[in-house]
Amino acid sequence: MLSFRDIARIFEEIELRLIASLKRNLSRHKAEEEKEGFEWSAWQAEKLNNIDNFRKENAQIADEYVDVIDDETRQLMTDQFHEGEHTAEQSVIDVSESGVNVPDVPDVPAQPQPPEAPTAIPDDHFFGVNKPKMDKLMEDVTTLEKTALTAAVRNMDDVYRTTLNKVQLMMGTGSITLNEAIDLATRDFLDKGINCIVYADGRRVNIADYVRMALRTTSTRATLQGAAKRFAELGYDTVLISQYGGCSETCEPYQGKVYIDDVFTIWNGERSGDFGKSNYCDKWFMLLSVAIRGGLFHPNCRHTMGQYIEGLTKIPQPIPAEKIRKQRELEEKQRAMERKIRALKRKVEGTQDEKKVKEYKRKLREEQGKLREFIKEHDDVLRRDYSREKIYSGEGEPKQTAPRTEEAPVKATDGESNNPVPTDKEPYVSKPDNNVSEPENNENTMNFVQPEPIKPVQSNEDTDNAPTAAMTDEADETAETTENVQETVKQPVEATADSEEDVQNFTDDTVDNSDESDIIEEDNIDHFIGDNNTEPYKYEYSFEPKVTAEVREAFNEEYQKAVEMYGEIDTVSGVNVLTVVSKDEGLYNDNSQRISLRHAEKKNGLKIMASVAQEKYKAGKWSTGHPRHAMRHEIDHAIQLHHWLYDKDWNDKRLKISLIFKKAFLNEDGFSMPSSYICDDIDEFISECVAASYLNPKKQSKTIKTVYRIITGGV
Repeated sequence: MLSFRDIARIFEEIELRLIASLKRNLSRHKAEEEKEGFEWSAWQAEKLNNIDNFRKENAQIADEYVDVIDDETRQLMTDQFHEGEHTAEQSVIDVSESGVNVPDVPDVPAQPQPPEAPTAIPDDHFFGVNKPKMDKLMEDVTTLEKTALTAAVRNMDDVYRTTLNKVQLMMGTGSITLNEAIDLATRDFLDKGINCIVYADGRRVNIADYVRMALRTTSTRATLQGAAKRFAELGYDTVLISQYGGCSETCEPYQGKVYIDDVFTIWNGERSGDFGKSNYCDKWFMLLSVAIRGGLFHPNCRHTMGQYIEGLTKIPQPIPAEKIRKQRELEEKQRAMERKIRALKRKVEGTQDEKKVKEYKRKLREEQGKLREFIKEHDDVLRRDYSREKIYSGEGEPKQTAPRTEEAPVKATDGESNNPVPTDKEPYVSKPDNNVSEPENNENTMNFVQPEPIKPVQSNEDTDNAPTAAMTDEADETAETTENVQETVKQPVEATADSEEDVQNFTDDTVDNSDESDIIEEDNIDHFIGDNNTEPYKYEYSFEPKVTAEVREAFNEEYQKAVEMYGEIDTVSGVNVLTVVSKDEGLYNDNSQRISLRHAEKKNGLKIMASVAQEKYKAGKWSTGHPRHAMRHEIDHAIQLHHWLYDKDWNDKRLKISLIFKKAFLNEDGFSMPSSYICDDIDEFISECVAASYLNPKKQSKTIKTVYRIITGGV
């Protein structure tokens, strides 16, 4: 299953492919033009006539992703809902296993199902949980994704025509070349990317950033629904909101505190202003609806909701406000650096002048190095989030959620609470103090802060004027809802210090003390793909302490062989022990760029790996029985990612490999599948071929040799 970051990266890949399509269509037939003599009028006429082909090419690019985006989004929402249920149940199990008796659960009245009302994504109210509401949530977010994708394709039509108009004006001066004119005409576009999502206030947002924000918001909401459903079934109506450094000013007053959940479930307890009396412990707590009206769970909010059991759950100490402010500033600076990296990648992909392309590549590596050093300097609070810099690397990479710094509820050692029972309905606040400013509206209902309505820019096929914004009826309804919500919540998005032009960034879950921040940034920028005439490679990846010395030595040897055969690899940040329960012997995480190997912590780990390899090979599941097959296989996943990031010909190479893959699947023209492990996954096909390419060439099949030549540029 893909995470919300993975799905957002698909949109980043689409953006770069559309940019590459623009570049190809503007520069097509350049060789013939130079040979025959350049005629500006003929070139302009050809490009105007070519717009239909350009439009079809872009539509084909988008069509490749529609189904996978829809399927993965629906799976994400379902899994997040069940994850919320599981987390809720586990929290109560943990309390039970602590040796403390869980209080008797009183009878909870049946929860009526609310009527379904048409709403824009995401839904305004989540009172109660039922399948129709989850289905509606899925339909709304997938519709949003399709709308954004369609808007992106149409926006490229306007970019194409606008570029031709600008080039015409520039070429009229006679002082610059065609390539220079095209690069100048597309400079602003490449700086900002496909920012065809327009907010109600006129701000434009990049499609990938908007989808990332919407998916984070809806997936979080699905998790909260699942958790609330299970909490209610268990008979508890109190919840503890997580806390983390770098929290936005909007929801900072509400984190790390206990609330009565009157939002995700139907709650009929006793109320007094902004407070409610728990049905199971008779204590007074602030209502969750009050916190949400004040800004909690705003779009991109990273807070979670845990079970609170009076007398058993310990409330964490508040994080000092100054620490939160400093960490927030560090995150904002990191976001700015990541945006710069993404802009440089767009320029590498879309610039015509090859000299400028090389210069942008140099700047790209330089900025990546700066980001690496910045994160190393602040590695106590930051981690590198590659999903905010790179292109999506293929189909179905495994999801591996990075650790969070949110402080989860901690079980108390004492079985009694020192909190007094309130008298005369005076609101009771559990320690630490839960005092926050009271919102003006004390109504029991609440509105979630909506992601601002999108107004996808429509293509103007009959005119070359600037595109006009258009909204659907659903978007209009969303806009009205959003305006009502913003009367009480003035800041619906994470506050940043960026200008309106930099509105693309949305705060992400990058606050992490994980060791996944190890980065490889090779300084030799002239070391291109397939260049084997290099000095011994400098290892900059790290090993988890549990990995044995002999496994480290073996991995270093295999890594060096891979560099000698395939050229530079700067997409491995470390090696871990694989502990995930599965049938896999290895795992490559394209986000953290770490390789995990099973048995790597055992004294006889290499012998076990060798035995497993022979067993898999004899069963036809692996392409070789080499003792280090798993290492070679996972290293190739890193090789594929490196090519995707830095090899400008990788799309063409991958297309050639896909043709070989189809022939091998059908046993045509002497090609055959290297192993049964591949199934129908082209990434696994490539990795199995690469793992077998280390063998003596006399033992290699036609398939293995061909894939090797394609990757290294020999075909």
